[in-house]
Amino acid sequence: MHLRNRRPAYQAPLAELTELLDVKDLLNVQVRRLSLGERMKLELIAALIHKPRLIFLDEPTIGLDILSKRGYGSSSSITTRRKRQRSS
Repeated sequence: MHLRNRRPAYQAPLAELTELLDVKDLLNVQVRRLSLGERMKLELIAALIHKPRLIFLDEPTIGLDILSKRGYGSSSSITTRRKRQRSS
């Protein structure tokens, strides 16, 4: 297989995370035009995109609206749970 035909490793997690956080339409928007909540969601994606084994978040829900905060806990649990299943 040619390297040219390979998809970069980040594309699958990027698609999954942008769908989960509902920010697919924001990927090409200039950062200065984003709200604080939108920036925080995209920063979270940047932190998770390469599937780190451990991540420390300082006030991860600051700037997120109430609906995002409710969904955030479940999305972090899903990520943690899926990671554990792979390593078993």
